[in-house]
Amino acid sequence: MNNKPKAYHYTVVNLLIEIIKDGFIKPATAIVPKNERPVVWLSMNTYWEETANKNFLQDGQMTSLDRRQTHERFGGLARIEVPFYLTSSWNHFNKKSGINASHSDALARVALKRGASPKEWRVSFNPVPESSWIGIDLFNWESQIWEPHQCTKNLGGGGNINKI
Repeated sequence: MNNKPKAYHYTVVNLLIEIIKDGFIKPATAIVPKNERPVVWLSMNTYWEETANKNFLQDGQMTSLDRRQTHERFGGLARIEVPFYLTSSWNHFNKKSGINASHSDALARVALKRGASPKEWRVSFNPVPESSWIGIDLFNWESQIWEPHQCTKNLGGGGNINKI
């Protein structure tokens, strides 16, 4: 059994299509203050990163979706495994990103409330190109397991998104 740590970028199928088209995972820039370095968010959690659940605006009200709702509304759950050595810890992020302590504490509190652990968080300060991806998995809701995507190697600058 492989006990090496793993790092996953959790996303949804609707966004995975865009990631494959782009050929890399972009650092997140939404609601990132100008003084803070954007990062690619990853997790060592092998089942699902609860902070990857999406929010949804309905009738002017923002609703936090759970894992099932995220799956149903955004075309399914997906993850991209990247080499652990390309990632940095949450502590390193706090030291090098420019995030202020109150914002960092707020992120950690929200994560814990949602059932996630900042201790599992990893980041990359750089985009993660498809040439570095170890594999892509899609979540099978019926069996509750991650299944390898058909197009996990040699995506070649865009892969075959028709297979998703």
